[in-house]
Amino acid sequence: MNNRELADLLALDKSMLPLDGGNEFNRLIFSRSPYLLQHARNPVDWREWGDEAFAEAKRRDIPLFVSIGYATCHWCHVMAVESFSDSEVAATLNGSFVPVKIDREERPDLDDFYMTASRALTGSGGWPLNVFIDHEKRPFFSITYLPKYPRHRTPGFIDLLVNISLLWKEKRDVVMSNSDEICRSMSALTGSSPSSGTALQSISNAAFHQLEDLFDKKYFGFGNSVKFPMPVYQLFLLSRDPKAYPDAKEMALLTLKAMMHGGIKDQLSGGFHRYTVDPGWLTPHFEKMLYDQAMLITAYSEAYKLTDNPVYKQTAVDTARFAVNELMNPEGGFCAALDADSEGEEGLFYTWKYDELESILKGPLKLAHEYWGATENGDLDGRSVFHLTADPETFCSRKGISVSDLEDILAAASQKLREVRLRREAPLKDLKVISAWNGLMITALIRLGTVSGDKEYFTYAQNTARFILRNMVTPEGRLIRNWLETPSRVPGFAEDYTFIGLGLADIVSTTDEPFWKETLEYFGNELVRLFIDATGKISFCGHDVENPPIDIPQVQDGVTPSTAGAAAVLLTRLGRITGKGDYRETAGKIIRRYRALTEKSPSACLSLIMAEEELNRETISSLTP
Repeated sequence: MNNRELADLLALDKSMLPLDGGNEFNRLIFSRSPYLLQHARNPVDWREWGDEAFAEAKRRDIPLFVSIGYATCHWCHVMAVESFSDSEVAATLNGSFVPVKIDREERPDLDDFYMTASRALTGSGGWPLNVFIDHEKRPFFSITYLPKYPRHRTPGFIDLLVNISLLWKEKRDVVMSNSDEICRSMSALTGSSPSSGTALQSISNAAFHQLEDLFDKKYFGFGNSVKFPMPVYQLFLLSRDPKAYPDAKEMALLTLKAMMHGGIKDQLSGGFHRYTVDPGWLTPHFEKMLYDQAMLITAYSEAYKLTDNPVYKQTAVDTARFAVNELMNPEGGFCAALDADSEGEEGLFYTWKYDELESILKGPLKLAHEYWGATENGDLDGRSVFHLTADPETFCSRKGISVSDLEDILAAASQKLREVRLRREAPLKDLKVISAWNGLMITALIRLGTVSGDKEYFTYAQNTARFILRNMVTPEGRLIRNWLETPSRVPGFAEDYTFIGLGLADIVSTTDEPFWKETLEYFGNELVRLFIDATGKISFCGHDVENPPIDIPQVQDGVTPSTAGAAAVLLTRLGRITGKGDYRETAGKIIRRYRALTEKSPSACLSLIMAEEELNRETISSLTP
């Protein structure tokens, strides 16, 4: 699906369509998720998650096939073309299962639950995530991408469907036993073991040394194969005392510099791709996710604040300009993502053939594609991924030109190449606005505005917050997870309240308007009321809505901070802003509730470590006369 097709489906008058779909559309045509709409013309009789799907499965005494993905997922597209658009596969799915489609970004609770189950079953996970479940929502088998027919020792999807259906009919006891075992394994993850009483400084030391062991001394970053930005790592390292951790700042800055020079950064238009498939930051998986832009703006802003090196500020500014220009809708909300694919090919929009560059960049401008590393052989199927081959000063010294000359050349070359890009088919834009990710962007814009002195970013941040409050809060005051022309039916999760709250706290730091402080306190109170119990346990879903069979603790960081760590930070800051000790007390409960997990896996719980450090500082400050 391209942007025009998505727009047509959103504009379609559905008032006369039958509720069970029709010859052209299945039930997903009524969805407000771009991912689900991508599957609205499949011959598979997809349903959205809900009671109706489970009632149908019970009535027919068949299992449910739950397929989870998202609109900008490359392998989701591949499986959609190979299998879900295929009439033979559809006949098997429709006859033996109740097929359910889930957008993981709209329902992160279900994605997290079934992804945890997949890892318990297979030791790995990914998207599309395809899970076979019973009538009680319990998983008993899972796979990620599979081709329709067997290929290179990979089993075929259609054979698997037949085998799972037979297993359900003939060996139901095996299925139920498998479900029981998976749920027991997952329940063990929710246990609250006692803390060993390890000092916070020792946990912080352990976290640093674990990151040190993961650090790639050749290419920088963490790990030695696929490279994700992991801005939480950078923020933790940049927050370390340089006397106690003399190498921490250098590890973070070397990684940030490697990323801004690499192919993971769009050298023409700004913004960062999701990850690279090589250790050298060269060849990206070309999706651009809002949360990555937000977290990296924050990380580069912090790097500039600590070093006063303008290259970090410029990278933050370039990324913010990309987000504002490409992802912000006219009303002020930020869209979720840009796809990796266009015209059915990954990265086509962003990469260049050498002869194409030769025809566009002539005379002095030819230096640009040399600076950006373009070659005749290319980096990806004969096409070049732009990256910086050297620091500007080194390159200019080699070529005998000034840095200002190079800047003029790059500006002119960029303009010409962006004009060519505009004539290409653009990647699909996932237009849905996600509360949590917009909260991260509000924080990023405030941080950038603070270090750069450009108050335009404060305006953008406030406009985004107003968009959320105007469009994504019900008349009863309940935050909604996502919006696409109208709000979805999905209530906000703990991470939505937490990251919106942190964004509001950042806004409060820039203005004396009482409205923002009052709104911040409302969100903090609702976070505690809906999601946090008396022991400090945070539930993924609110106490007022459906919860997954097992509530997995949200304590480990990913590309964004953990909900537990971020919530503790939010409540600590609320305590400082309002002067109310109850907020700090609840923050302490959260930290203590998950202290044993922090002690066990320090580098996976950096946000909780930083939350405890901030709480300790605030507590000392509050006791100081």
